[in-house]
Amino acid sequence: MESKKVLVCLLLVALLSANAIHAKPAWLIGICYAVCYAPCLVKYKNPVECGVMCLRKCAVNAYGLDINNNPCHSKCVYEKCAKISTITNPHVRKVERCLKSCSNGCAKAH
Repeated sequence: MESKKVLVCLLLVALLSANAIHAKPAWLIGICYAVCYAPCLVKYKNPVECGVMCLRKCAVNAYGLDINNNPCHSKCVYEKCAKISTITNPHVRKVERCLKSCSNGCAKAH
């Protein structure tokens, strides 16, 4: 029981630390996106708009992407990855693969 408490505390510290520097561990991006996408879709009923909003929230500095300052990264993320999710399915794994692809594609372009 004590070890579970320690594990939970360590996990919380890791999550808070990641949020403090606006970088999220890769495994957390999909969770963040899924949690963001569903209520957004209920409110706005627009998959692309929700994709953009949730990627802006969840993908900051993900996979080495600098979506705020790098035009190649932001164009790829918002024009390709944000359009993957649908009303019936957020396609979280496909969005994660798209983010990785944007990171690799922009690195090769420079």
